[in-house]
Parts: sequence; structure tokens; C-alpha cells
Amino acid sequence: SSMQQGMLFHSISHRRADLYFKQLSWAVSGALDVICYQKAWEDVVARHPILRTAFVWEAAEGPLQVVHQKVRVPFEQLDLRALPPEAQERDVRRFLDADRERGFDLSKAPLMRLALIRLGDESYRAVWSHHHLIMDGWSLPLVFKEVFALYHAHTQGKEVRLPHLRPFGD
Repeated sequence: SSMQQGMLFHSISHRRADLYFKQLSWAVSGALDVICYQKAWEDVVARHPILRTAFVWEAAEGPLQVVHQKVRVPFEQLDLRALPPEAQERDVRRFLDADRERGFDLSKAPLMRLALIRLGDESYRAVWSHHHLIMDGWSLPLVFKEVFALYHAHTQGKEVRLPHLRPFGD
């Protein structure tokens, strides 16, 4: 879209890792099945072409959006249970800052990554970082709705039928 072209232009010309970088972080309390959580995210990425997209511009006349058939979603796990709460807070802040500084290579999909930081036996900090090129604020609730539906189904050993997706071009 023209909006994406503008964001891509600014991202390339400014070369700041945090330009259009979006990072969401939330607390998770209670028992969490990490395998089902990761699988739910992988299933959502498999459903949505934009989440498997990279952008190239150097070898083409203009910017191209390249949608990969399959991508591996980076998923990092940290265990901070051995640290006192103040040290956990400090390390979580450091992780978030380092993650932001890392940014994204726009030519390599996916332009998102996940982290799960364990703070207690049933206490986590979940992190989802992504580039604004692939996700806008209107789409966030739709992605989370699918992740939570798939997670719940996976933990129950059930299959969930999500609505058929309409192509972006429609």
C-alpha cells in the first residue's frame, strides 16, 4: 500500500532500528503451556501472508513485498525465577531495550519475534515485537483473538475453525 511504501522509505532512509518498531508486553498469570502458546502463534503466522512478508528494494525498480510460504517465528525464552523482583524488573527492562535496539532487517521475514520471560512458577512477561509495516492498530485485536482461540484449542487437544481469510487485494 502507499502507507507501507512511505514507512519503508522512512525506515530505509533514516536507518534507525526503532523507527516503526512496535513492542507489546503483557503479564501472564497462571499455568501456561509454552508449547501450545508457541504453536498458536505459528498457526496465526501461517494463516496471514503479511506476517510472512519481507520487503526488498535494492535489486528491483521499486519496493517489492515478498511473501514467504513458510517462516520460522523467532521465539526466545528467558527464566528469571532465581532473581529477586527488583533484579527481574531490571533484566526485563534491559531485554526490552536490547530487543528494540536490534530492530529488524526488512529484507528478512518474519518482521516479528516473540519472547516469553518466566518470572515465577506461574508468572510470565510475554513480548511481541514487530515492524509497523506488517501490522496496524486495527489488526492487533484480530491477531490476538486468533492466538487466544488457537491456544485454547491446542491446550484442549481440539481443532478450531477460524473464519476464512479474504485476500488483502479484495
